Amino acid sequence: MKYTVFGFSQTKLIEFGLDVSDALLLRYFVDFQESGNMHEEKVNGKTYYWVNYKNIILDIPIIALKKDSIYRRFVKMTKLGILEHATIKCKGTYSYYKLGTNYINLIYSMNEDPSPLGYKSNLGDEINPDPLEYESQPGDEMNPYPLEYESQPGDEMNPYPLGYESQPGDEMNPYPLGDESQSLKDKNPEQSINLLKDPSTKDSSTKKHIHGDVVDYLNQKCGTSYKSTTQKTQNLINARQKEGFTLEDFYKVIDNKAKDWLKKDMEQYLRPITLFGTNFESYLNQNNRREKEHAGNEKNSGEITESEFGFTV
Repeated sequence: MKYTVFGFSQTKLIEFGLDVSDALLLRYFVDFQESGNMHEEKVNGKTYYWVNYKNIILDIPIIALKKDSIYRRFVKMTKLGILEHATIKCKGTYSYYKLGTNYINLIYSMNEDPSPLGYKSNLGDEINPDPLEYESQPGDEMNPYPLEYESQPGDEMNPYPLGYESQPGDEMNPYPLGDESQSLKDKNPEQSINLLKDPSTKDSSTKKHIHGDVVDYLNQKCGTSYKSTTQKTQNLINARQKEGFTLEDFYKVIDNKAKDWLKKDMEQYLRPITLFGTNFESYLNQNNRREKEHAGNEKNSGEITESEFGFTV
């Protein structure tokens, strides 16, 4: 049996009555939370994270669930103590979650010995599948080489000719002369990417760091005092840079939303997590003429819709 599914104990998932779709939804939530790009709120001193059910459908369409089905699964995990839920009403009703006390039970057994307590391997069982008193014989499956076989230069066990020495750039040493050893992560960075984790949470590019310029302009334009050294803010800016947006694009987004929200009910959302999230392109290309025509309609301009923040993985 495979002991983990999406990083969770399969045995514990079954005990809780959870299926593969529940495990995938939980992995999505955990990875998104850890990315630093998830909208959060403090409730009674605890940090909760907003779950947009519509965006889950867009992000992982393979799950093939409707919005109400996804909601019921989150409620189920809340009742099991795997998650904790908080409802926040602010010009709309929003569901926020955090990891619950029983979440640890799903990952605790990942490093446990899968054999029962006190179990000893017996010949012929799943852990030791070879028959009782079995001994490896030359030429069989466990020992495919003939009796008294010795490795010879150039054969299957030693494919390199006698006296061969590794040269820079050849099969045994594929890196050019002068190349310094690097970790596998450096040589092949794709190997370190988790399938569900947001790749924009880390920035290893050589692009110019514009964090200071962006945050300074935001503070100057909106009278705020955000720090450019905050990791979440840097992650958001890095993510947008990876998508090809420039410093001037950040300035324009700040200008657009400051014009819409400054000195209004929406002023509290003039912050990095809102402005530089995945709605960035929409804010950049908004129809200014249309917004001017509706600027006098305070109800429409001040309403927060469920997709207003649009934080997706």
